[in-house]
Amino acid sequence: MSLSSTDLRLVICTFGAISFSNYGEGSAIQIDPEADLFNQKVSADGKTTRSRSHNSNYQATITLMESANAHGGMISQTLRNAGISGITYPFTYNDPKTGEYVFSATAYVNKMPGISKSNEPTEREWGIYLPDCLLTPVDNLNFGYRPEVI
Repeated sequence: MSLSSTDLRLVICTFGAISFSNYGEGSAIQIDPEADLFNQKVSADGKTTRSRSHNSNYQATITLMESANAHGGMISQTLRNAGISGITYPFTYNDPKTGEYVFSATAYVNKMPGISKSNEPTEREWGIYLPDCLLTPVDNLNFGYRPEVI
């Protein structure tokens, strides 16, 4: 039996010019697809037909401790995007241990955390929408693909 370990300090996660660190406990970085890869229907006679959903959008949730330096920059970028300019930023996630790579050129914050202070350290959760994601599968680091093209 072999032991495998991971180190969150080796994971690179950026949004615009902000590089995340000082993650919260538990699920620090969560990246989920917006939709299933396939849509399927079962006919009246029991045959299943499927089709590709062609949805390559993802949702990232980044959990940071309240003391993380990224909060000020994230608020600034969010307000710029929400203003007249509608600026979006590139999002990159790279885990060299597993080979996972996620990139979206036009990401934006779609959920800002509330601000809470107490005598215990608190966490803040940022939601970042990732349209048209480019993924690199774990088994082949040289082959980037969009989920809709398999």
